[in-house]
Amino acid sequence: MNRMLGLMGIIYVGGVTEAVRNETRDKIVDALNACKAALDKGVLPGGGAALLHAAKSITPKLVALANSDQRRGAEIVRLAANVPIRLILHNAGLNSKKLYREVEAFKDPWMGYDIQTSIMHAGIMGVEKVENMWAAGIWDSLKVVQTYLKDAISIAGLVMSTECIAVRKKSYTRMLRVY
Repeated sequence: MNRMLGLMGIIYVGGVTEAVRNETRDKIVDALNACKAALDKGVLPGGGAALLHAAKSITPKLVALANSDQRRGAEIVRLAANVPIRLILHNAGLNSKKLYREVEAFKDPWMGYDIQTSIMHAGIMGVEKVENMWAAGIWDSLKVVQTYLKDAISIAGLVMSTECIAVRKKSYTRMLRVY
């Protein structure tokens, strides 16, 4: 990305049908926007590792909060920060609870699991590749992570200020099984 900074490039998109061309173009636009966001604010460890380590720093601060509403709000944000890595591990078909605890135990926030490598070796049990996320190129844009956390905080405030919330039982029980 640094080599492209200040330069211009042309990307030609083709496809068998117009729908395929539009889908490919949309993917390229998404990638371009992700690169712009990363250049604007910087990058963090990807795969939910940055949010997991941020959640670890929230836990000791929960005790110091003045009232129960603040503690509930901080707890909701802490739980929301844990969701991405748990869903990534679960969707990859890996033992999400075991690997989640291992990633949580890493002292270096840039260490994590390369899920793609683990999926490629799915026939070999127990192959979960621990890597430095920076070296592996597994990054999340800081801007995207900030937006995610702002949305989680906004929803936490909404949940605390409403008297009643309707949820679908099916999706709620599915989420409980994942976590």
